[in-house]
Amino acid sequence: MKKLTVGIVTRTGKRGNVTFGLRWLLGKTDNGAPKHHYEYLFRTEPHPNKTRMREWERLAYDRRMAKEEEYNGDARQYVVYRKRRTGARYYIEHIDGAYSPHTVERHQATLDRANDYWDLKGCPDIMHNLTTYHVTQYRDYLTECGLCATSINTQLTVLSAWFRWALGESHVTYNPARNCNKVLTSMTRRTMPIQSAAEMWDMLTSIEDDTQRAIVGVFALTGIRKAEAQRLTVDDWDADSDPPTLQIGAAYYGAERTKKHRRLLPVCPTAATWLAHLARTNTAGPLLISTNKGATTIDKHVGAWLSPFGMTCQSLRSWLRTALETCGAREYAIDYLLGHVGTRVRQSYTPPENFEACCRAVRLFETWFASGDPTWDE
Repeated sequence: MKKLTVGIVTRTGKRGNVTFGLRWLLGKTDNGAPKHHYEYLFRTEPHPNKTRMREWERLAYDRRMAKEEEYNGDARQYVVYRKRRTGARYYIEHIDGAYSPHTVERHQATLDRANDYWDLKGCPDIMHNLTTYHVTQYRDYLTECGLCATSINTQLTVLSAWFRWALGESHVTYNPARNCNKVLTSMTRRTMPIQSAAEMWDMLTSIEDDTQRAIVGVFALTGIRKAEAQRLTVDDWDADSDPPTLQIGAAYYGAERTKKHRRLLPVCPTAATWLAHLARTNTAGPLLISTNKGATTIDKHVGAWLSPFGMTCQSLRSWLRTALETCGAREYAIDYLLGHVGTRVRQSYTPPENFEACCRAVRLFETWFASGDPTWDE
């Protein structure tokens, strides 16, 4: 049975009076929206000093705890007490089959590590007795071990999922991991090892296999996402148009085309040469960009090809955007080429599908990129 949480709300009037009240969520309206309940507590004198205000806040806190005790007094009668490790084993059995084996193993490792730490610190053995303080202690322990913020937040997400399952099984009355603040991640961007056109040409020429070089080159010069590349078919490639175009955002095997990120992408001559090579060599399947002649997709292969150079598919998109900005391409043309849909203000004044502006941006980029080719003659 889920524990009801009561909050304190305040409102300052025109005369400086502070009105205190309680607010809690109980049930839903006829439309299915959450239904909040309010209760008036008291109103302070005008402009209370700090000492007097602390007294009012302490009184409001006592009233809040009394309200929670009133609603949650019966909740403890429905708790099914379960030990931590037993609850972790039942949770793993619950998600087994619903998630991939790798995800199940990751959840199992996270719960084992958390339970080992709580056993070492002598924390409660019953899931119902775990609090946010215990989860916060485990978070601080992971920070002291030197784990990065992303890894710590991933483990906190697993613990939160475990407690949500326990909440549905009546093993706990609230989720202790919900109020545990996650670690702030660094927003500094890593410097890309490849920035100029000459460095990109050096990377492409060092790839010996022609098909691998063509696939990496298409990713670099078109900026398509990995999921978009997996859905490209031979019919989406139009080599006869001027300039050659790719229809991005189409699902293969006759499925319904998606509206999000769908765009007609003009392709520069260098990328058109590589796409023609892929269309010519891929005769065993409907996919345009694939490995083993269309038998397998490129989900994991491209990352392995780019790993020796310290690049990823996402860094190739970042490189292309930087290159387009260097060439002097317009911002809305860059957003359209990369499939960015979050440009609401700009779209109010500029048509989002200004194909001619995108073609000019592609021509500028082709000139800049060809200048880095050691075999290119001005």
